[in-house]
Amino acid sequence: MAGLLDQEGVDAFIAEPGGTSQYYANFSNLTWELSERPFLLVVTPKKMFFLTPLFEVSRAMMLEIPVTGTITFITWAEGNYTLEIVLM
Repeated sequence: MAGLLDQEGVDAFIAEPGGTSQYYANFSNLTWELSERPFLLVVTPKKMFFLTPLFEVSRAMMLEIPVTGTITFITWAEGNYTLEIVLM
């Protein structure tokens, strides 16, 4: 997917828990309820990571996400603007 994003000039693909995240990362709204504090799968042309509220990171690390290599969790604290974190 990262190569296609780069080819099409798309900055990022972002998915919240649901069917798409179930397909790509094995978590959905059945394992992670939707809320005002998002847990997101983010894929850019250069990297893939999960954006999670700081207080939920230990719970996020317990999910069975099938990847080769290390899973990156980027956290955000209450009051921080999450879009700025994604675009860094």
